[in-house]
Amino acid sequence: MGLFENTLVILALIAVSAFCAISEIALAAARKLKLEQLAQDGDARAVTVLQLQARPGHFFTTVQIGLNAVAILAGILGEGAYAPFVAAVLLPHFSDAGTATTLASVFSFVLVTTAFILFADLVPKRIAIVAPEAIALRIAGPMMLCIRVLSPLIWAFNGIANRIMAGLGLPDSRPDDVTPADIVALHQAGTNAGGVAEQEQQLIENVFELE
Repeated sequence: MGLFENTLVILALIAVSAFCAISEIALAAARKLKLEQLAQDGDARAVTVLQLQARPGHFFTTVQIGLNAVAILAGILGEGAYAPFVAAVLLPHFSDAGTATTLASVFSFVLVTTAFILFADLVPKRIAIVAPEAIALRIAGPMMLCIRVLSPLIWAFNGIANRIMAGLGLPDSRPDDVTPADIVALHQAGTNAGGVAEQEQQLIENVFELE
């Protein structure tokens, strides 16, 4: 492939990896209470997000399939994507062709790896952390489609993972119970942010201490 074709392939892989990364963080971080309120207001996308959160193994498995598939393809294509073109530029400046080829391979590897770290991982995850609910609503439909397409693989991987979790004596879903300590912590955060008066915070703590 030529330079233009290699660049298109790399950009496509970065886009797929970025989608997987932003979906993983957004769906995991989206607040259930806020999504339930949106669902009650008639937002069908919020219902889809809640369905995905109710079965986290499905979307986590889908994300991992996507990330690992992209990582393998990027590993195959990454080092050689730009090496021949960089080597052609370096050869006139080096008497040893092997040195120029090695430097070109290193440059290609570093360039592709840096692009993946920044645009396929760090930036998407930081965006997802800032606005998890808004992003979860947007990616819920595409993620549900990916789950349907990859359902045979998801079924196989989930079956193996569930057996491993059961063998370790661990639940396969996150508990949603809210403890008094959770409520106190939430109100403490509200007090620190200025949204809850200190007297109200103290009253809540006193109530739970009495219980």
